Formats: sequence, C-alpha cells, structure tokens
Amino acid sequence: MGDEHRAEMAEIANRVAEEKIKSLVPQIAREIYKNSLADVLRGLQYDIDTVVDFAFEDGREIFTSSKTRKAVSKMKKLQALRVTRIDEKLSISR
Repeated sequence: MGDEHRAEMAEIANRVAEEKIKSLVPQIAREIYKNSLADVLRGLQYDIDTVVDFAFEDGREIFTSSKTRKAVSKMKKLQALRVTRIDEKLSISR
C-alpha cells in the first residue's frame, strides 16, 4: 500500500510538473526572444553610433584639410564671379 501510494503521488507530481512546464515554456520563450532582440538592437545601436562617429571624424578631417579649404575658396570665388556676370548682364539688358 505504501508503494502504491508513493507511485500515485509520483504520478500526480509528474502531471503537475508537466502542466507547469507546459505553461512556463511560452513565457520562457518570450523572455528569451525579448532578451535576444534587445541584444541585437543594442549591437545595432553600437554599430550605428560607431559609423556616425567615424563619419563625423572623417568629415571633420576632410573639411579641415587645406585641400578642401582651397577647393571651397575657389568655388566661392567662382560663385562670386558668376553673380557678378549675371548682375552685369542684367544691368546691360535694362
């Protein structure tokens, strides 16, 4: 009788454990998914921040270089020359 009772209790415990596990699996899977997604998003954010930092650093180097400053200066002079020519043409045609 004691062995029978023990076997019956073990069967009940196994059923309760199985039901509990079945109910916990979706919740555990959701937590794993959310944590994995958060890890991926953190990695992406790091990558984005890194790329932006590099881009700004490279941009800073490009725009502060003497070659760039000379090119911008030439472009400004050309633009001023064009504006002057347009003004001259407008005053001639009046």
